[in-house]
Amino acid sequence: HDDSCRIIIEDFESDGGAFARPSNLLCDGPCANMVCMSGNDYLSSMQTHGGVYCTACQEEIEHTLCRKPCANTTCKHRVVYSVFVLNITGQDAPMFCQECAQFADQGWSFCGTPA
Repeated sequence: HDDSCRIIIEDFESDGGAFARPSNLLCDGPCANMVCMSGNDYLSSMQTHGGVYCTACQEEIEHTLCRKPCANTTCKHRVVYSVFVLNITGQDAPMFCQECAQFADQGWSFCGTPA
């Protein structure tokens, strides 16, 4: 067992956790505004929006949400994406829902045989 790891964790927890303290970050949107958020808010933003966005850009993300059926014809899920975010990242609209995309990324077809 490595005691140095335990010491770091104890120090982190004893000071309230640096992760919990707000930090200034740049918005990933075209405005490049400063965004103040804690580590938990950062993780939430990354999970929800795929980046750090100010309030104005978050509203734009919400206004440009699109939903379409998953390209896997046997799947009943819908693909959800924001045109605003796609314009920023330069990515194409996703074809598969998150669940099916995991399998497609691994090179599997949807009839259960390798592609």
